[in-house]
Amino acid sequence: MFIAGLDVLLFIALILSGGFAYSRGFVREILAIGTWVLAGLFTRVGAETLSPIMADMFGTSSVVGSIISYIIIFVFGIFVASFIIKKLATKLHETDFKSADKSLGFIFGLVRGFLIVSGIYIGILWFIPQENERPDWVVNSRSRPLLRQGAVLIDNLFIPNTIPSLKADLELAKTDKETYKNLLKPAIEKETVEEKTDENVGYSNDERQDLNLQLRQIREMQKLH
Repeated sequence: MFIAGLDVLLFIALILSGGFAYSRGFVREILAIGTWVLAGLFTRVGAETLSPIMADMFGTSSVVGSIISYIIIFVFGIFVASFIIKKLATKLHETDFKSADKSLGFIFGLVRGFLIVSGIYIGILWFIPQENERPDWVVNSRSRPLLRQGAVLIDNLFIPNTIPSLKADLELAKTDKETYKNLLKPAIEKETVEEKTDENVGYSNDERQDLNLQLRQIREMQKLH
């Protein structure tokens, strides 16, 4: 059985991401995402206030002041959010939720690994838009239909229909599926006709009785004449 490079990549991503999330637990993984979200919110709110101060303090332009402000607020936000989330994760791990936490973490890791490889697939479509130019380890991948769906999910989560090559790839998949069905259809119809022909070979018992009756009537009429 041929296994393409994209299939191997997906398998490795699922194992690594799932194993890592299992060791950390679902709560810690979700809270880790929350850390980045909180840091982003801190940065969005605080940087605008801090930018003029940084520009005056360092005697730089507003653009440089904004960059410095964003870096400072983001690092500070990561530090504060990490401290809060670490405390919450420790408290939760002390409860009976620990076993379920690891199982849910493994599932979360599998989903994350799948989405990561789906994102890589989007990148391949973006940089190599022509199907005939894509490498064999992508074209011949058995996991490609799944990664297509993952790519569509990622596309819909952000700004839908912004990747022309993804739309073309979906149309190609649809065309290939219809072609495959059309190739199978004549064979299926032929088998159906043959089955019907086999079932209808010869006369039924009722038909034989009617024919015998008609033959007797003809013979009797011939005797009368």
